[in-house]
Amino acid sequence: MAVAEDYAERIASLNNIWMPHAGQMSIGKALFNDGKKRVFVQCGRKFGKSEIAIYCVLRWAFMNPGQECYYIGPYRKQTKRIAWRRLKRMIAQLPKKYIKRIGNNNDLEIEFENGSIIYLDGSDNAESDRGLSVDFLVYEEFKDFKPEYHVGMEPNLAIVDAPLLIIGTPPDHECQYTEIADSCKANVSGTDFWISLPSATNPHISHAYLERKQEELKEKGEHDVWMREYMGVFVKGGSGSIFPMLDKSKHVYDHDLLHRLHIRKDASKLQWYCVVDPGSATAFAGLIAAIDPYNRNIYLLDEVYESGADSTSTGIIWPKLQSKMLDVNPGVDPKGDTWQRVYDQAALWFMAEVYSQFQVSFYRTNKVDSNKEDGISLIKDLLLHKRLFISDRCENLYKEMEGYIKDSKGKVPKKNDHLIDSLRYLLWADSYEFIPISIPEKETSNRRGYSIHKDPTLDDDIW
Repeated sequence: MAVAEDYAERIASLNNIWMPHAGQMSIGKALFNDGKKRVFVQCGRKFGKSEIAIYCVLRWAFMNPGQECYYIGPYRKQTKRIAWRRLKRMIAQLPKKYIKRIGNNNDLEIEFENGSIIYLDGSDNAESDRGLSVDFLVYEEFKDFKPEYHVGMEPNLAIVDAPLLIIGTPPDHECQYTEIADSCKANVSGTDFWISLPSATNPHISHAYLERKQEELKEKGEHDVWMREYMGVFVKGGSGSIFPMLDKSKHVYDHDLLHRLHIRKDASKLQWYCVVDPGSATAFAGLIAAIDPYNRNIYLLDEVYESGADSTSTGIIWPKLQSKMLDVNPGVDPKGDTWQRVYDQAALWFMAEVYSQFQVSFYRTNKVDSNKEDGISLIKDLLLHKRLFISDRCENLYKEMEGYIKDSKGKVPKKNDHLIDSLRYLLWADSYEFIPISIPEKETSNRRGYSIHKDPTLDDDIW
């Protein structure tokens, strides 16, 4: 590491040529402050991924002597056209005393006076990069990599436990990308870092453009494209996903926290529902929910999901429902008028049995299959506008929604959707109508991912 004076001079030189915007700073912090070994950045288009990736490999080589640093794109030709040109433009702004050699368009190498070298290549050269000595490694647009490249390259990190920065938009299917992303997200080792950053994180992208693009893709039925390409979210099921906007980090809440913040203090004003989709031979599904009549937020607080004839009888199911109803709304009789109890009209047997055995009245839905798509569309709007709050107790509901995929004919399936149907019945029972709330324009920022001279609001000392 350079001595203090040299370090200060070098970091000032870097800050003079490029500074990150706020979203990009979290990446640099993970690498340079926190010492993370695998940093996985899942981001939307025009987030500024090339700029931050180039900066990181440049900073590592420039600030640390004797380093072998590699910047890898999907294809060597693409890397040369995009990253090589941008890297050379950055290098040209550094004091010449730091640069020993700038390679040509064939070798794609830059050597510094401190003995560090940056190499650029593509994943299409998998065989040539086996057995390298690596001190720092960047993968850009990893979803387009040849899978064999990482298989051959990863062992090269082991000698010095070199950091790996992976950055790019998510794919439309499960693959090597999603496997490594999930591993980094789990962070079992404690040395991994994963983050998802939408295009809008870049303060210089037009929010008007993003709004038009979102509406355009929604109209085309391609909301999964919006989520992947602009929100940086992997959509399970790809283009066939029915709820591509579903995001556990945005829609699923810790039950106790949800109850404390939204339910406990307002329990008396909420409208309470127990909605069931009975099935004696297949599965019995039910949702315990509350709806705020003022802001129209929907709170899904618990579920019952049982399969097999032995566990779906009315004598077993109602006590479970009753227990969960008492848990979320203590002191209120589950049989009383406070609760609206709704069942699928096709299961008349359930209504008769539950009244006969427990003297509990359930009221039927007016189930019409042709309206299923309308119910699905309404659920999508609720997710998009964050009106649907799902307790982490509703694990089976989340699994159904996450795995809800159109069939080969592009139709909504009629299987594995018992709790989704219960949610549709809830909306019907409430005569729910969605009225969007206009979202104010985001506050603009002066932070730029370019020169510090064009960004006077930034402090000199970052990371």
